[in-house]
Amino acid sequence: MRKQLINVAQHACTGICVDGKIVRLPEKSAAYINTMVQQLTENALTEFESLLSEIEHNISKVNVLWRALSIVAVAERHWIQVMTLTNSLILSNQRLQIIEKRIDKLRYHPRIALLRASVLHEAEFLSEKI
Repeated sequence: MRKQLINVAQHACTGICVDGKIVRLPEKSAAYINTMVQQLTENALTEFESLLSEIEHNISKVNVLWRALSIVAVAERHWIQVMTLTNSLILSNQRLQIIEKRIDKLRYHPRIALLRASVLHEAEFLSEKI
Protein backbone atom coordinates (compact mmCIF):
# COMPACT_ATOMS: atom_id res chain seq x y z
CA MET A 1 0.00 0.00 0.00
CA ARG A 2 2.80 2.41 0.92
CA LYS A 3 4.61 1.74 -2.34
CA GLN A 4 1.43 2.32 -4.35
CA LEU A 5 0.75 5.59 -2.57
CA ILE A 6 4.28 6.78 -3.23
CA ASN A 7 4.03 5.77 -6.90
CA VAL A 8 0.80 7.74 -7.26
CA ALA A 9 2.36 10.79 -5.61
CA GLN A 10 5.48 10.61 -7.78
CA HIS A 11 3.49 10.12 -10.99
CA ALA A 12 1.14 12.94 -10.08
CA CYS A 13 4.11 15.29 -9.75
CA THR A 14 6.05 14.12 -12.82
CA GLY A 15 3.11 13.41 -15.10
CA ILE A 16 1.18 10.40 -16.32
CA CYS A 17 1.25 9.04 -19.86
CA VAL A 18 -2.25 8.94 -21.39
CA ASP A 19 -2.69 7.98 -25.06
CA GLY A 20 0.99 8.65 -25.71
CA LYS A 21 0.88 12.15 -24.21
CA ILE A 22 2.20 13.18 -20.81
CA VAL A 23 -0.51 14.74 -18.69
CA ARG A 24 0.70 16.79 -15.78
CA LEU A 25 -1.10 18.20 -12.79
CA PRO A 26 -1.21 21.94 -12.39
CA GLU A 27 1.90 23.25 -10.68
CA LYS A 28 0.02 24.18 -7.50
CA SER A 29 -1.39 20.65 -7.19
CA ALA A 30 2.03 19.05 -7.67
CA ALA A 31 3.51 21.42 -5.09
CA TYR A 32 0.70 20.52 -2.66
CA ILE A 33 1.38 16.79 -3.12
CA ASN A 34 5.12 17.34 -2.54
CA THR A 35 4.33 19.31 0.61
CA MET A 36 2.08 16.53 1.90
CA VAL A 37 4.78 13.90 1.28
CA GLN A 38 7.36 16.06 3.09
CA GLN A 39 4.98 16.54 6.02
CA LEU A 40 4.31 12.81 6.17
CA THR A 41 8.04 12.16 6.34
CA GLU A 42 8.59 14.88 8.94
CA ASN A 43 5.76 13.51 11.08
CA ALA A 44 7.17 9.97 10.88
CA LEU A 45 10.64 11.17 11.88
CA THR A 46 9.34 13.38 14.69
CA GLU A 47 7.18 10.58 16.07
CA PHE A 48 10.07 8.14 15.94
CA GLU A 49 12.45 10.61 17.62
CA SER A 50 9.90 11.09 20.39
CA LEU A 51 9.62 7.32 20.90
CA LEU A 52 13.40 6.98 20.87
CA SER A 53 13.81 9.76 23.45
CA GLU A 54 11.31 8.06 25.75
CA ILE A 55 13.13 4.73 25.39
CA GLU A 56 16.52 6.33 26.03
CA HIS A 57 15.15 8.02 29.13
CA ASN A 58 13.49 4.92 30.59
CA ILE A 59 15.84 2.07 29.60
CA SER A 60 18.02 2.62 32.67
CA LYS A 61 15.02 1.78 34.90
CA VAL A 62 14.45 -1.66 33.35
CA ASN A 63 15.47 -4.53 35.64
CA VAL A 64 14.96 -7.54 33.37
CA LEU A 65 17.15 -8.26 30.37
CA TRP A 66 14.43 -9.62 28.11
CA ARG A 67 12.32 -6.50 28.67
CA ALA A 68 15.22 -4.24 27.78
CA LEU A 69 15.97 -6.27 24.66
CA SER A 70 12.34 -6.29 23.57
CA ILE A 71 12.14 -2.51 24.02
CA VAL A 72 15.18 -2.11 21.78
CA ALA A 73 13.63 -4.56 19.30
CA VAL A 74 10.47 -2.41 19.11
CA ALA A 75 12.59 0.65 18.40
CA GLU A 76 14.47 -1.26 15.71
CA ARG A 77 11.21 -2.38 14.04
CA HIS A 78 9.95 1.19 13.97
CA TRP A 79 13.31 2.32 12.60
CA ILE A 80 13.01 -0.20 9.76
CA GLN A 81 9.58 1.22 8.91
CA VAL A 82 10.91 4.78 8.89
CA MET A 83 13.87 3.75 6.72
CA THR A 84 11.57 1.95 4.29
CA LEU A 85 9.51 5.10 3.95
CA THR A 86 12.53 7.35 3.45
CA ASN A 87 14.10 4.92 0.96
CA SER A 88 10.87 4.84 -1.03
CA LEU A 89 10.87 8.61 -1.16
CA ILE A 90 14.58 8.63 -1.96
CA LEU A 91 15.36 10.77 1.07
CA SER A 92 18.60 10.99 2.92
CA ASN A 93 19.67 13.64 5.36
CA GLN A 94 21.72 14.26 8.45
CA ARG A 95 18.69 13.78 10.69
CA LEU A 96 18.42 10.14 9.58
CA GLN A 97 22.10 9.58 10.29
CA ILE A 98 21.76 11.06 13.78
CA ILE A 99 18.78 8.81 14.53
CA GLU A 100 20.71 5.77 13.31
CA LYS A 101 23.58 6.62 15.67
CA ARG A 102 21.11 6.90 18.54
CA ILE A 103 19.75 3.44 17.71
CA ASP A 104 23.28 2.02 17.73
CA LYS A 105 23.95 3.61 21.13
CA LEU A 106 20.71 2.13 22.44
CA ARG A 107 21.74 -1.37 21.31
CA TYR A 108 24.85 -1.09 23.48
CA HIS A 109 23.32 0.83 26.37
CA PRO A 110 25.21 0.27 29.65
CA ARG A 111 22.05 -0.97 31.36
CA ILE A 112 21.66 -3.76 28.80
CA ALA A 113 25.31 -4.72 29.26
CA LEU A 114 24.79 -4.82 33.03
CA LEU A 115 21.67 -6.97 32.70
CA ARG A 116 23.49 -9.35 30.33
CA ALA A 117 26.36 -9.68 32.80
CA SER A 118 23.89 -10.36 35.60
CA VAL A 119 22.17 -13.10 33.57
CA LEU A 120 25.53 -14.66 32.69
CA HIS A 121 26.58 -14.59 36.35
CA GLU A 122 23.32 -16.29 37.36
CA ALA A 123 23.78 -18.95 34.66
CA GLU A 124 27.33 -19.66 35.83
CA PHE A 125 26.17 -19.86 39.43
CA LEU A 126 23.36 -22.28 38.54
CA SER A 127 25.66 -24.45 36.38
CA GLU A 128 28.11 -24.75 39.27
CA LYS A 129 25.33 -26.12 41.51
CA ILE A 130 24.49 -28.84 39.00
